[in-house]
Amino acid sequence: MKKILFIALIPCVLFVCRTEAQKQVSDAQITYRIKVDLPEGAPAAAAAQFENSHLVYAFKNYLFRSDMYVGQKTYSNIRNSRDHTAVSLIDNGGPVKYLIRFDPQELAKESSRFDGITFKDGNGTRKIAGYACREATGQLKDGTTFTLYYTPELLTEDTDYNDRFKGLKGIPLEFETTTRHHVTMTMTATDVSLAPQPRSVFAVPTSGYREISYSELQRLR
Repeated sequence: MKKILFIALIPCVLFVCRTEAQKQVSDAQITYRIKVDLPEGAPAAAAAQFENSHLVYAFKNYLFRSDMYVGQKTYSNIRNSRDHTAVSLIDNGGPVKYLIRFDPQELAKESSRFDGITFKDGNGTRKIAGYACREATGQLKDGTTFTLYYTPELLTEDTDYNDRFKGLKGIPLEFETTTRHHVTMTMTATDVSLAPQPRSVFAVPTSGYREISYSELQRLR
């Protein structure tokens, strides 16, 4: 009887260990370095413009912000998962900076390519920014795949912060993305801070930007 009871308790003990090992994160900031894979034969000047490029993710409860710094350009997104809206900020280094607001329908259209995304763990493991990470492959509904490494040690309180990672059982600390011009970028975390994030980080600018509509953004692209 004692032996049966011991065996029956094993799954419960293992479940508790796994649950306690994962920390739910409500506030965090992650900095990623960006490695750009340019086409063969690309001029040195093209490579130089990507030097020191980096990406910053910031989380606070249902708020999420990403800032990508590439050369003289900055692309920012602020997302509110509570009301399913978002704002994009575009600074191309010129005299005019753009602000675009997305309502729930426009946001759904913008992220529709990630609808139904699935993740499958691989065999690879790495330590990134001090966290143990697992390899995973993301697959889109059109069959496109991308590789990433995520840490199961951390899980965001808001699981809808980024449709690219919806359903992933942890925070991605290395991942690939391909631009509209077919340039592949690899983002690798260099720093993870779990310090409280000021609400001002997620505030939408009230000046300095020209506001355009979602349809105008489509034409600019």
